[in-house]
Order: sequence, then C-alpha cells, then structure tokens
Amino acid sequence: MTNHLGNLGHEVGQAISTHPTCHTHALQATLSPSNTVAGQSTDPRVLGSLTRPIPVSMSLATFDYGPYVQAYQPQPNDKNTRRIDEATHQIIQRCLPDSVKARYDAAHTPGKMLPVSDYLDGFHFDVETALDRTHTILRKCWWHPSLGTGCITNSGFMLQPNIQERDFRRYAPTLEGLDPSTVRAFYVDLCRVAHGYGVYMPAYEEYCPEATFSTIECGDTRTARVPKFCQSLVSQWQAIINHHLKRDKVIPSTHPQAGEIKHNPNGYEALSLLITPYHPGFIDNGILIKPHPQQRKHSLDEHFRRCEFYYYQQQCFLGTYHNWTDALHMIRFLDSCQNSRVLRMMHN
Repeated sequence: MTNHLGNLGHEVGQAISTHPTCHTHALQATLSPSNTVAGQSTDPRVLGSLTRPIPVSMSLATFDYGPYVQAYQPQPNDKNTRRIDEATHQIIQRCLPDSVKARYDAAHTPGKMLPVSDYLDGFHFDVETALDRTHTILRKCWWHPSLGTGCITNSGFMLQPNIQERDFRRYAPTLEGLDPSTVRAFYVDLCRVAHGYGVYMPAYEEYCPEATFSTIECGDTRTARVPKFCQSLVSQWQAIINHHLKRDKVIPSTHPQAGEIKHNPNGYEALSLLITPYHPGFIDNGILIKPHPQQRKHSLDEHFRRCEFYYYQQQCFLGTYHNWTDALHMIRFLDSCQNSRVLRMMHN
C-alpha cells in the first residue's frame, strides 16, 4: 500500500510540473450550464463564450449574439424580474477594460470627477474577431455576452437587462430646487435609478448644444449609445421618462420650461429642456464664468454642496484642479463662508 501511494504521489507531482496551472483573470460564467440558453457556450475555446474575458465583436458576421441576449429574459412561471445581481457586478468589475473601469468607478464614487472629453469620446477597449485576435474600438457602451441585453453605458452605470417601470416610478427622485448643483444631483440620481430598473439615460456630462437626444442611436458604431438589440426598447424608455417628468411636483412649476417638459411625449427631449438652463455645457447660461459661491443666507451644508458643484464644473469642463486636502483650496472655501475667521481658526 505504501509503495503504491508513494508512486502515486510521484506521478501526480510529475503531472503538475509538466502541466502547470494557468492562472487567468477570465470572466467566470454568470449563468450555470443548466440555465444557459441553446446556442450559448461556456467553453473558453469558443469565440463569444460566456467565460472569455474579452467580448466578441458584435459586427462579426459569423457570430450570432441572439442566444446571448436571451440570458435574462423572462422564462415561463418566473415570479421575479431577472436582474444582474451584486455577485455578477463584482465579477465584472475585475475584468473591465481600463477606460470602462475608470468610468464605472467614477459613477459609484461620490466626488470623483473625470474630464468631460472622456464622456464625449466614449470607451476604448478590445473586442475579439477571432480566438485570441483582438481589435481596439471606440464605443459609448460596453457589452459582454454574459450581460444579456444589459451593458455598461457611457454614464458608468450598469443598464439592467429588463425594464421594471413600476419600481422605477417608485424610486425615481423629484427635483427640489433649480440651483445648478441641485439639478445635477437630481439628474445623476435619476440616471442611477433608471439604469437600475432597465431604462437608459445619457450621462450628465454628455449634454451639449450638439446633442438633443431626440433619438437614441442603437448599433455597433462609434456614435451608438446602446447595442443594436435595444432598438425596440427606445420608444418605451421615452414614454417611461415622460410619465415620470409630467407627474405633479416632480419638476418645480417655476422652471422656465415646465409646461414644455410636461407635455413633450419624448422623455429625452424633455430631459434636455430640463437641464439646459442649469448645465455648464451650455455657454448661454454663463454658469462656467460665475464667481466662487458665497454662503450668504444658505446653510453651511447647502453652501458646501454649491461649492462642490462649482469645483466639479471647473475641473470637469475647464480642466482645473481641486483638492480638499490642499490648505489653499480649503482656505478659499472657508473665506466664502459666514464667520470665516472663526472657521479658519478652528481649521488651523
């Protein structure tokens, strides 16, 4: 017995030494083989497999992405809407391309800012056109076969593969004021909730005079904002956003275009009307040339939020730099507050 076990150990050791373990960061399958749809593959030797970390090119004529977009579609007797869960989120984060991960981290990290040019350009990442043959492309969304009809959009948020209109209406925020910082906070929160319940919205930084978003382009091109299989959902997205914006007390009646926003059936055009007067990307409102905010009658908390927006717009749109740990930057903020001498003494 001992002799046989000794030989077995030697043979196993020799096999390991001649076939070393390959440590890769391949994307693990988010669906178990028993739940995969016919036509999907979990074999890493197959192009477009659920387990390959680099997504396949959607323009490849030889690849049928149809079965993969069925991954999260409702099945008979389903009681709950299928979603990309937190475990899948964590797997995906480890495998994201650098440009996509930077946007994803910025969307989920309060106070983190990226240049507006990053949002206007989109993501640079690799796609496979054959096994282990890649091409670098520029797109405004990132899709992997394991996400079904979901994707990471230019905002950095994960677009869930199924629309949940009832939950979106339940959790969508209301606009409490018309200060530019409040409008931005409202929009970012609305964008986050919308993506979480399967409704696409452009990133706040993407708004500019050249982009009206009256139509949402779908496809595998540089200007497309979502993959081609989302085309049938665009009209539903427009209606859902419109239904929310025209509800009572969602938009203050003092907004200069409140009537047009409520009666525009295209929700994306209504969003553009909503934020244009308070967005730093539109030079007509002069937001970028306004001086540093002063506290005056605002509470210290409100003043801090207004200053954060001021630093955000300067850094994002004008390329300036702000750091709360820098003494000069902190003093600049304290000097804009009421009782600045007392605050500076406490800070010192």
